[in-house]
Amino acid sequence: MHHHGHDFLLAMAVYLLLGVVLVVRAFITSSRMARSSDMVAQQREVQRQFRIVAVIMLSALAVLLGVYYVTQP
Repeated sequence: MHHHGHDFLLAMAVYLLLGVVLVVRAFITSSRMARSSDMVAQQREVQRQFRIVAVIMLSALAVLLGVYYVTQP
């Protein structure tokens, strides 16, 4: 059971890392698009994407902490 918990923590770490990569990719593409499109609309879109990712990251972190405490001996 403890080993399974460790594997889960590893999976969650990878998941969070993936989220960070997605955020970086979103910012790169949005900054590239901002040069050719309306700046205000683009900023609003970036904020919306960032809010979604932030919620995902926080919920993932909450689950991670919850599982960590449950799997503790």
